[in-house]
Amino acid sequence: MKSFKLLLISADHLPYAAAFRESLAEIGPDSLIIASDLTVEFKKALAEEGLDAVIYPYDLETEIKDTLENARHQQPDLLLIALIDPSADQIVPDPTFSDGVIFADQIGRLDFSLRSASASRRAVATASGLAARLQEAEQIVHNIFYQHPLPKWIYDFGTLKFLEVNNAAIEHYGYSREEFLGMTINEIRPVEDVLQLHADLRRVKDEPNIRRGQWRHRKKSGEIIFVETTAYFVPGHGEEARMVVVRDVTDAVRVAKEKEFASKNLAALINNTNDLIWSVDAELKLISCNSAFARFFENLNGHLPVNGDTVLTPSLGENIAKVFRSNYSRALSGETFSVITRLGKPVFRWVEMSFYPMYDKMNIIGTACFSRDISAQKKAEQGLHRLERKLAQEKVQAQKKVTLAILEGQERERNHIGRELHDNINQILASAKLRLSAIGESEVTIAQQLKDPMQLIDSAVREIRALTRGYVAPLKGYSLKDMIQYLLDTVHATTSIKASFKYDLKTDILSYDLKLNLYRIVQEALNNVLKYAEAKNIQIEVHKYYKFISIVITDDGKGFDTSAKRAGIGLSNMTNRVELFNGELSVESQPGQGCKVYIVIPEAADSSQDAGSISK
Repeated sequence: MKSFKLLLISADHLPYAAAFRESLAEIGPDSLIIASDLTVEFKKALAEEGLDAVIYPYDLETEIKDTLENARHQQPDLLLIALIDPSADQIVPDPTFSDGVIFADQIGRLDFSLRSASASRRAVATASGLAARLQEAEQIVHNIFYQHPLPKWIYDFGTLKFLEVNNAAIEHYGYSREEFLGMTINEIRPVEDVLQLHADLRRVKDEPNIRRGQWRHRKKSGEIIFVETTAYFVPGHGEEARMVVVRDVTDAVRVAKEKEFASKNLAALINNTNDLIWSVDAELKLISCNSAFARFFENLNGHLPVNGDTVLTPSLGENIAKVFRSNYSRALSGETFSVITRLGKPVFRWVEMSFYPMYDKMNIIGTACFSRDISAQKKAEQGLHRLERKLAQEKVQAQKKVTLAILEGQERERNHIGRELHDNINQILASAKLRLSAIGESEVTIAQQLKDPMQLIDSAVREIRALTRGYVAPLKGYSLKDMIQYLLDTVHATTSIKASFKYDLKTDILSYDLKLNLYRIVQEALNNVLKYAEAKNIQIEVHKYYKFISIVITDDGKGFDTSAKRAGIGLSNMTNRVELFNGELSVESQPGQGCKVYIVIPEAADSSQDAGSISK
């Protein structure tokens, strides 16, 4: 027998143990044998290092079991062999405690029993290690499932109920673990998507076990998210359990939809314009084009363009092809530019074209081209130029008429002044001269002789003042209000017409030219009333509206037909003066219903150089 360091526990009241002890002493002289009643020695022997096995009477197992278990705990490789009394009708002990058994009369099988026990012990240790590793692996799997950063769950394929959910799912969806485990996978989907889910589940058993797809899920908050899922059956939870791994792709889907929308929107913008948009490569082959270019190409060539077609087709004609070839060459050399040109036969249109080089990294691979038909714009510009020339000519003619009318008016005024001087003042002065020349020829005193000439001279002065009063403007220091009041005072002093005046300009900040021009306009209007209206009342109103000066002159005279042609130039002079300061003049009148003259001029209006000379 191989040498073992054995501890035999014996007892005097167990004859089979004593007999086995004697036999063991013969075949195993190295064995350590002690009696069971030596308790202290027994425990000391168990604690000895290098002990291989303990053989103990099965009758003592209950009594010494705790001690033996403690010894095995201290020495995991220690073998425990139960000794059986062959004469007794004993049941073979449960191997869950001892590693083997031996009958007391079969000491010859001791070596076999020891080896069998050793093998059994190794098997138990191996199984225990495997169980520990299995438990460790299960813990790792458990940790991987629950601590995985992506939401995961396991559900019953038959009932669709959640069986397990990990922490990421709880955090991401907002449900507690208890809420999840009381729900089905239907309840995390929008109602309108449930039928699609069931249709997919019906295909699970006919298609590969691992299935991937994109779905919409609903969080507890009601938020709808887009997810990609991977699902497969898992062992350990029954044949109908499936694990699902979820990846939230809401942001990616949103970005993709935004890109798709932008792409469709861009395509709509490109294809819903009449402008031609196309691109060509370095060999002048078509890369892409919009609908307008496709229609243009089809009209010229009889068929729709295909990517790779040459764009310089014979149907363009050599002249137009030459223009485009030059433009393509400039763009392919790296130049960005726009040109406006008129294309002849067979196009016959004005176009504005733009060319932009296209790059792949640092290399020019083609050019993007844009062409807009501006024929209507050109036609409108030409019409506008013709109209401008016509208006310029009409303006010159109108200015000539105004100038002529002013000259005629000035000439009439000169004639009037001349007649007054000749017919009245000249006669008075001539009489005064005659009287003065006769002084000294009479016996009347000189003082008495000077009396009549002095009266004649005073009369001449009064006539001159009356004559010049209407032609000399008030001094610059006067306000517009004072200047107009001066005119009304004259009307009141020389006629029976009643005049009223309303003036609400808070400050008089008008330029002298504008103020004088307004004065002349009002003066002309009053002269017209005095000459033609036969009015009894005149009202003048001067107001400011925003940045405009408004003057309204009203009389209750006989009125006139505004559509009838008039021979006088008074109203024309007024209109010209108003227009010179960018203002507007309008007249309301009917026969027998008086007249209203409306004048509106910008407060900051300035006249041209000609206006200054006319207003003097």
